[in-house]
Amino acid sequence: MQGLPLRRLRRILVGYLVAVAVLLHVFAIGGAVFVGLRYGFGAAGRKAVLVAEQSVPHRARFVRRLVAMVGIEVPGRTADDGIQFPSLSDWPGRGAFPGAPSALRSEDEATSRLVEVATVDDLQRALEAARPGDRITLLPGRYGIEGRSVPVHAHGLPSSPIVVRARRLGDVVIELDTLEGFLVLGSHWIFENLEVHGVCDAHDDCEHAFHIVGGGQGTRIHNCVLRDFNAAIKGNGTEVDGRRQFPDGVLIEGNSIYNTTVRNTENPVTPIDVVGADDWVVRGNLIADFAKGRGDRISYAAFLKGHSARGVFERNLVVCEMHVIDPGAVRVGLSLGGGGSVGASTCRDGTCSPEHEEGTLRNNVVLHCNDAGIYLNRSAGTTVLHNTLYDTLGIDVDFPESQALVANNLLTGAIRERRGGESEPSHNLAVAPEEFTRWFSDPDVADLRIEDGSRIVDRGDPRGRVPDDFCGGQRSDAPDIGAIEYSAGGGCDPRDRNVEAP
Repeated sequence: MQGLPLRRLRRILVGYLVAVAVLLHVFAIGGAVFVGLRYGFGAAGRKAVLVAEQSVPHRARFVRRLVAMVGIEVPGRTADDGIQFPSLSDWPGRGAFPGAPSALRSEDEATSRLVEVATVDDLQRALEAARPGDRITLLPGRYGIEGRSVPVHAHGLPSSPIVVRARRLGDVVIELDTLEGFLVLGSHWIFENLEVHGVCDAHDDCEHAFHIVGGGQGTRIHNCVLRDFNAAIKGNGTEVDGRRQFPDGVLIEGNSIYNTTVRNTENPVTPIDVVGADDWVVRGNLIADFAKGRGDRISYAAFLKGHSARGVFERNLVVCEMHVIDPGAVRVGLSLGGGGSVGASTCRDGTCSPEHEEGTLRNNVVLHCNDAGIYLNRSAGTTVLHNTLYDTLGIDVDFPESQALVANNLLTGAIRERRGGESEPSHNLAVAPEEFTRWFSDPDVADLRIEDGSRIVDRGDPRGRVPDDFCGGQRSDAPDIGAIEYSAGGGCDPRDRNVEAP
């Protein structure tokens, strides 16, 4: 008689545990389905893998394999994936290279004043005495700068910019052991053919190669190599004559911007980080290997935010993970809006909504990002045209302020409207990675020579209104889908040094 209560207690306990287990599974499955439906199953799978890589790295490979077994592709690279890019010092493709055409017109060179410098002191004196039309030319060598930034105060003119340059890329290396390098306060400067390396022992101490502020309108950075900074190019507003001004109309063209290691910092890691400035054009650059090692671990290739307007990203090659592999770091490609602005005081007109207006992303190639290849955060009136995104989560249109025309894009991943964002899609082609790889020679290393163009060539919407392609070639009346026009002469290769059409 005394054993009966014990048996009953066991049955009750077993029944309770079974009921709890069933409920936990129901909640887990329901939660997974909700997250999958809300954000996309690929995003949910990627999040599971990232959590495993950060929290239980010895189990991360198992989690990645389990996610793959249920058909979810997790973008981004791993250390043992066998993909081999050439060294960035020998990279033959998009970005800076010796012998690139100068940003100067021949008539400017003939009429401007040549100022040659051979030391850091010479350089600082030349910058202080600069006048419109000067060509400040660094003679070959290494220039070490430490302790403080190099202020650039003088103003050039649109017709007579002030130039700081090496005659040929590779002649001059500027090594910065300082929080920021060139602090550009004056307007209409051109920086050309410079290699600028961050050499700080602590990554917190090497923030910017160029910090372009308030009065730095019309700055141009051309054919430079910027290496090992948290935000190699930073743009934001400052107080000038009692009112907040922003460095509008900047052109970032034909540069190579990358890091050689994960950045061991909690500070923002974004190679091109712009807040509040209008009319920036980011064109023809290679942006690669940006990973944030601490804090939230989220980084972007480039963003324009802070209630900025009319920004353009075009013809860039972005490889989120090229040589620096860290699956635990979240890497986003090109963005209008970034992660949002911190406060209204940093934004144009005292408001951060929308983060960007009337922006354009066209003819970009974005590879190996374990988050979105293109991310729109509160970005109004945006056009996203003829981009090729491989091994990313795709295109995110996020928050009610975001409205975008999304046309003629070729991608793995998906086009997602999140949290009230709206897109107008037309003639986009989203496919699984294994199908994508059958169409091109070797997209894992940016070899986009076409093997099978039956679903790409002549399949775009001519209303996309983009007359040229990734390499500046002309598009046909029936354009191809993606960044490269193959129907007009077979297309071009991002791994080659293609001189763009004017």
